[in-house]
Formats: sequence, structure tokens, C-alpha cells
Amino acid sequence: MIKAPSVFLCNRVSAHDARKLADWLDNPAVNKFLNEGEDVSSALRDMAHKNDPLLTYHLNQEGRFYLVRKSEDDPVGFVRLQPNEDEQEHEIVIAIGERSIWGHGIGTIALRQILYMAFYEWRTKKIIAKIHHSNHRSIRLFTNAGFVVEQELPKIRIYSLTSDRYISAAAKRA
Repeated sequence: MIKAPSVFLCNRVSAHDARKLADWLDNPAVNKFLNEGEDVSSALRDMAHKNDPLLTYHLNQEGRFYLVRKSEDDPVGFVRLQPNEDEQEHEIVIAIGERSIWGHGIGTIALRQILYMAFYEWRTKKIIAKIHHSNHRSIRLFTNAGFVVEQELPKIRIYSLTSDRYISAAAKRA
């Protein structure tokens, strides 16, 4: 488990966590900009009766999945990194499911933690984020973290951050 002053990233998912994830995915305000399939929340509810290792395994099959927690029993969101074929580039998805804490900097802390892991521990070369044009919170989150627009599409922009840019910016801050 990774710990920040007020946020943990945890890759273990319990049945309680799966039900909470399903609730977030069923919330139109939370799910508005996510690209999850319609059946994901019902699949999570169906799996909630399984034991922890199977839930964790399932959510990590296509990449790395972390719950964002304020405490051991308090998940507030999630981060998912899905690698491309050669695992040198990852697509990131970050969502804070608890609307009551939107705007409190939780996403910023979680993003900093996952970027550190991706670039320093896993040696990822590039991270991309596909963000809907009207998702202003995510645009601000990722641009403040150093992501730049790589491609403009009709409904989304693809933002990217390379390991070279990330490490160079970190050296300047130090």
C-alpha cells in the first residue's frame, strides 16, 4: 500500500470495495466522462460475493488497478493504468467517486503517486490520458501535472506525459 499525507493507493479490492465501485459507476455525475461499459457495475456486484484475491485479480487483468483511499476502510476513487502492447506506454484513468470530496485535491495526490510509480518504479516511457473536451476538472488536473495535448479528436483530447518530461520537471522542483 502506498501512503500520502491523506491518501493511499491500494491494489487490494474487497467485496465492500466492489459494491462501492459499482455504486460510483451507476452515478451519472461520476460516470459522465468514463468509458466503462454498461454492464461493469452489475458485473462488480456479481463478483462482490467472491473473495478478495479474485476481485483484485480480475480488476488487474488488463493493467494495474488501485483504489484511492482516505483510510483502510474508506475508498473514495480509483486509478487504472492500462499498458499498450509493449508496456512502454500506459493509458491512465482516474476517478474520484465520492462527490463530497471533489475539488479537495485527492485526485492530484493520487495522480502524483501513480506517476511516481509508473516512471520511477515500472520505467514506463509515456502515459496518456484521453479526456473529453468538457471535462474541465480532468483537463486542469492533467495539465497541472505536466501533460500536454498530443492529439485533438472530435470528442476527446489525448494528453501525454513522457518519462523524460516528468523526470526533468521533478529535477527542477528539487
